[in-house]
Amino acid sequence: MILLLATGCGATAPQVKVADILAQCDAYKGKPVQAMGYLGQCTVIEGCSLAAHKAGWIAFGRAWTTYQELSQRPELHDTAKASERVMKFMPLGFKPQDEAGYAFVHKAESLQNSYVVMTGTISKDGCTGVADAEHSYGIQPTDIRAWTESEGAPATSSRR
Repeated sequence: MILLLATGCGATAPQVKVADILAQCDAYKGKPVQAMGYLGQCTVIEGCSLAAHKAGWIAFGRAWTTYQELSQRPELHDTAKASERVMKFMPLGFKPQDEAGYAFVHKAESLQNSYVVMTGTISKDGCTGVADAEHSYGIQPTDIRAWTESEGAPATSSRR
């Protein structure tokens, strides 16, 4: 009975740091969460990327740029290591595919480059949101708001 009350329709999704979601993906697949992390970019074309922290977002961006550059001349470069580095820093992702997704992105755009709480359901297929034929999101978001320092957001939560 207590379990039913704790997980009923009116229950709030648990707050979980992005690092924990990515580290224990199988435990969160298909479940609602309030994902706490650093929102790097969030655009209609590129989608939204929620990293564990600002440094992780920066590292992901550098790794992705390097991978793209090396991929232009695969005969000259071993892209496997660059790909591994991208996966090491891969954020929790979302790519809009319908009007609700586009509306979410428009709401989230003003929160880019800051710490946020993104409410939604983790994909049943995986957590990173690598766009491919199987899926294009790690989280299907329903809401987003600022993650405040009083709630445990890093002190660098301002847009620097």
